Amino acid sequence: MSFGTLMFFVALFAGYGIRVNRPSILKWISQSLLWITLGILFLMGYGLGSLDNVAENLMVALEMALLFLVCISLANLLGLFPVIRMTTGEASGIRPPFMTMLMESLMFAGVVVLGLIAGVLLNKPFAQQEMLANGLLYCMLVLVGIQLRSGNVAIKDVLLNKTGMRIAATVTVTAFFGGLIAGWIAGVPANVSLALASGFGWYSLSGIMIGDQLGPVYGSVAFMVDLSRELVALLLIPFVIRRNAPMAIGYGGATAMDYTLPVIERTGGVHCVPVAVASGFILSLAAPLLIPMFLGVA
Repeated sequence: MSFGTLMFFVALFAGYGIRVNRPSILKWISQSLLWITLGILFLMGYGLGSLDNVAENLMVALEMALLFLVCISLANLLGLFPVIRMTTGEASGIRPPFMTMLMESLMFAGVVVLGLIAGVLLNKPFAQQEMLANGLLYCMLVLVGIQLRSGNVAIKDVLLNKTGMRIAATVTVTAFFGGLIAGWIAGVPANVSLALASGFGWYSLSGIMIGDQLGPVYGSVAFMVDLSRELVALLLIPFVIRRNAPMAIGYGGATAMDYTLPVIERTGGVHCVPVAVASGFILSLAAPLLIPMFLGVA
């Protein structure tokens, strides 16, 4: 387990030790999660806009990234659809009107675009970006932990969640299948295709690991595939989670335990959180193991 992953769970458990009964405080926590999410998304867009290697061979990287994104996404969604009857707990989140959900999803995407524009215009990496993003994540997980405790969700449901394990397994297998199909179409070696499919939305990890081994083009492809997956998840989750929570949670990939977790909690309810954390945790552990394993295959 990496130090960062360990700290995520320390923050979650710290929040779980606090029980809140006052509705006004719980409402404040919910609103705080929204603002934290917007802050994280802005930083994510800024990071993309300030990267130098994204501009290199941009058309090639974009075409390949789109191909891998479509193939992996379709494979994931088709694989996750049959698990609609799997138990996730009551989806008790507020279901806003269609236009409200649409505007919220566009708001999330718009904040990323604003961050992207800021990164391009300033053309200067933000030295404290990762530290600030991690700080916001830790705050978010503390607040989520408080919500779990206040909603009487047992911690064992987070750590020993069979549904989360099955979702993670489905995402992994179907991502491999989609990656191999995309690689076959693009003429990419099988081991590289599997490595590109193993990011599960963790764009900072996959972009760096693959870029170090295969150069900036493949690094940019990995980065854009996983970043785009996260953005699609943010748009998809509010519309899907009430009808098929496993599909919404699973498509979030590794981000289901951090970046997309507030959206899952906000639209699906606190009882979807244990499944999301369990699935995201497994995929977060798998990504840094699978990527170097595939890249090490001759």
